[in-house]
Order: sequence, then structure tokens, then C-alpha cells
Amino acid sequence: YIDENPQLIAVDDMFVMGWSSIQSLTGADKHDVGLRVFDKTGAPQPILPESLSDMVSTAAFDGQFTFVKGADSLDELSFLWRALAE
Repeated sequence: YIDENPQLIAVDDMFVMGWSSIQSLTGADKHDVGLRVFDKTGAPQPILPESLSDMVSTAAFDGQFTFVKGADSLDELSFLWRALAE
């Protein structure tokens, strides 16, 4: 496993951390985004799935992402990611 590019965004009274994750499976790299939510005291909260791959296919994902600013709640939180060129 390789975890890199940590990003943190404040949403409402929560903090969301995301990071690029690379797992090498049988010689092929699998890219994903790890996700964790923390409350204002820093305690982890099991509110979001643990990774992007728990929500969508990451087969064409290159590992780069960014949070979109301006969300007032976790329901409005978005992030953008790049797909690998085919």
C-alpha cells in the first residue's frame, strides 16, 4: 500500500480527510481514495464509506482527486477525480 496526497476539508462541524491510495495486486496497481470523517473534537465518525471504490468503480482512476469547496453539509460534499486516458 502507498498512501499519499492527504487533503482535509471542513464541512459543517466535521472534518473530512481524503488521500490517494495505491494497492499493488498481482503486479497491477489499484488506485483509490481513502476517506475518514472526524467530528469537531477529532473523534472519527463512521458516516461516509471508507473509500471511493466503495461507491463507484475506480478501474480507470489515476489516483488524483480534489475536494470541491463550498459544501455546507456532508450531503453536499463533492470531489473530482481524473480518469486514466484510454
